[in-house]
Amino acid sequence: MRQIRKLAAGVVACLPLLIPLPVSAAGWLVGAAADGTIYDVDIVTGMAGNPRSTGIEDLLGITFAGDDTLYGLSSNGALYTIDLTTGAATDTGTRIGSYTRHELAWDPIMEALYYLTTAPGASGISLTMFNLVTEEETYIGGFRTGTTSIAFDNTGVLFAIDNDEELLLTVDNTPRPPDDRYLEFLAQTPLSVDLGWARGLAVVATDTFYVSALDDELDLLYALEPTTGLLTLLGPTGAPGGLNGLTVVPEPASLLLLGMGGALMLRRAHRKSRAPA
Repeated sequence: MRQIRKLAAGVVACLPLLIPLPVSAAGWLVGAAADGTIYDVDIVTGMAGNPRSTGIEDLLGITFAGDDTLYGLSSNGALYTIDLTTGAATDTGTRIGSYTRHELAWDPIMEALYYLTTAPGASGISLTMFNLVTEEETYIGGFRTGTTSIAFDNTGVLFAIDNDEELLLTVDNTPRPPDDRYLEFLAQTPLSVDLGWARGLAVVATDTFYVSALDDELDLLYALEPTTGLLTLLGPTGAPGGLNGLTVVPEPASLLLLGMGGALMLRRAHRKSRAPA
């Protein structure tokens, strides 16, 4: 019992060191840059901190999946798993899509990954589903305009940012028939601010979205109220080159990492205290 009390005290003492950035009730925000660095993103100031290199070249999308795994997608279609604590990436050996890939999202209902692609000379952007178990790809449909950011909520509703029309789209992700490949939208909500170019979208709760956008070479984080389209500027991310993707790490995983980190730091401190002078 004494050891348990010491461990608990150690975790509490290490809280400021382990999670220096504010965390929402639903989890915390993680961003990815093209140079392969992942960051924890402050949901109050927008600042990106705690950089961890994944070693992935041209990292263009990340998403946290239902199997408690952070996935990353490179521009050549390589799919990676990423250690949230260290940033170390492992190539799964799977290649998805073709042409230019960007963005990655997890559908908790279908338990599948979704990603966007752009083909040379093609108009619009394609949405495709990838089944992690069967490794089958299903073409869902196409966006007519410059859509670069997608995310699901926890009920399986798909959202996207249309940069050209400055809209938040609620997307019907039923696969389109061959004779009509363009996606249909359940809602199109005008955004209150011209984002420039949105590159990351994360759904923390049904009424709380976050968007990273590059505007005049300044990467900014916004809070988005989905029913009204109201965008609130939180601040610059400070990430070199900006964030190409955002995802939410749910609270249970946050607490697990916190406990593991606290135990590790307490163990190190205990070793130092026992070391001979």
